[in-house]
Amino acid sequence: MGWATSWTEILGFATGAVCVWLVGRQHIANWPIGIANNIFFIALFTQAGLYADAGLQIVFITLAVYGWWCWLHGAGPDSTAALPVRRTTANEWVVLVAAGAAGVVALTVLLSQVTDSSVPFWDALTTGLSLMATYGQCRKLLESWLLWIAADLVYIPLYIYKDLYLTALLYTGFLLLCVTGLLRWRRSLHTGPAVGCWEFLGPAVRGALTRRVVVLGAESTGTTTLSIDLAAHYRQRGGVWAATEWVAEYGRQYSAQKLATAQAADPTATWSDMSFSSGEFPVIARRQDANEQQAARSGAPVLICDTDSFATGIWHERYLGARNAEVERIATRTRRDLYLLTDHVGVPFDDDGLRDGEHLRPWMTDRFREELAHTGRRFRIMRGDRTTRLTAAVAAVDELLAEGWQFADPLPENIRPATRSG
Repeated sequence: MGWATSWTEILGFATGAVCVWLVGRQHIANWPIGIANNIFFIALFTQAGLYADAGLQIVFITLAVYGWWCWLHGAGPDSTAALPVRRTTANEWVVLVAAGAAGVVALTVLLSQVTDSSVPFWDALTTGLSLMATYGQCRKLLESWLLWIAADLVYIPLYIYKDLYLTALLYTGFLLLCVTGLLRWRRSLHTGPAVGCWEFLGPAVRGALTRRVVVLGAESTGTTTLSIDLAAHYRQRGGVWAATEWVAEYGRQYSAQKLATAQAADPTATWSDMSFSSGEFPVIARRQDANEQQAARSGAPVLICDTDSFATGIWHERYLGARNAEVERIATRTRRDLYLLTDHVGVPFDDDGLRDGEHLRPWMTDRFREELAHTGRRFRIMRGDRTTRLTAAVAAVDELLAEGWQFADPLPENIRPATRSG
């Protein structure tokens, strides 16, 4: 090994160690330092005959640019929050494992036929594991650390076999840093002590701490679809998030029963024959809140609601032309953390038998927006197709969760120790 190669290995050691250390701390500088590390290893691996690893560095540079962008913008185009750590979903595992296995087989055959690699399978295996891990790192998937650990356990003896002792030592350090990074990201995944201890919290404490997200909007604007999709997204994250609850719109259940009762007396009755009294809306609002509270006491750190008692006030205004003071009082009793308002623009009206206000959708969207702003509620407007809305909703909720839970400092200890008298 010549002097230049030795310095290349030393520089690769230094930049690699710093890069992994920064990744564990979710520091954005890991990406440019990682790119420098890739450049050093292109030269090192080419000389050692590890052609797959040398080519892998070029792919790593491409992924590093992607990862750099994701860490800056992955939480959403309009979000200033950092991309949060999350678990790998079942669908992501299927794609990663399938792509990784196919890549290892194809690369093993390629290295065996067109290179002088003495370890084609192991070279290909480390390549596949590393690519899977790097993609996970780009998306801040917790399990990316497990893939790195698996790769390092193969890399270390491979580099010893190739007489790259300093590189083997580097990867031993990487292995230790990966374990540390895994533990740090796991703590970050919990988003603070409240989530980390969630399974030990009683129902009343959960109900008080749950972050409540309400999806609301005019008739046939995709509120139910978005709220169901959003709850499913968080359940797929696994761990404590697997218990994420979805609260259905009670007003719709109430309306369906109201129509069914009318049709039992008159089979020709339709929704246009229905009328509401002002006294029915407080009943709907109280039941909506009760269902919400029950779900908050037993679910995950985030609760997804398809409308709430605040929205019931707008619906009272829509049907009766005025506000309802009792509904207003009910709505102020429960804290909600984020509202997602579904826009009507571009959404076809679907008359499912319980709707008749297509012409009122623009007015209702404006009223929701006005009242949300007037009452100081935190909200985002959801536009675009189903996928676009879900992406924007997840970004908004992740931004909320990234803020964590703020607790007051403990009360000072003012009790003096007992003294002996006499």
